[in-house]
Amino acid sequence: MSFFLLFGATCLTDIDGCSKAVASLVGYIFQDIHLSLWAGLAGTLLTALIVIPPWPIYNKHPEKWLVPFAGRAGVTVDGVKVA
Repeated sequence: MSFFLLFGATCLTDIDGCSKAVASLVGYIFQDIHLSLWAGLAGTLLTALIVIPPWPIYNKHPEKWLVPFAGRAGVTVDGVKVA
């Protein structure tokens, strides 16, 4: 019972953890490490396909960063300009 609770919590936490949990479960059910490795690879590729490309849904509300102030460029430590 704790085996399924552990993997269920992993799936809720992050998608890559869910990929690993499903791969482990597939390998456990079929008793095949080769199938488990292929399932893990497929999950990792699916995760990369979802996360890596710049999908338009991620750019709907871009984060506005502060514009650097031209008058105070560089790093100052204890009143001494370092860089």
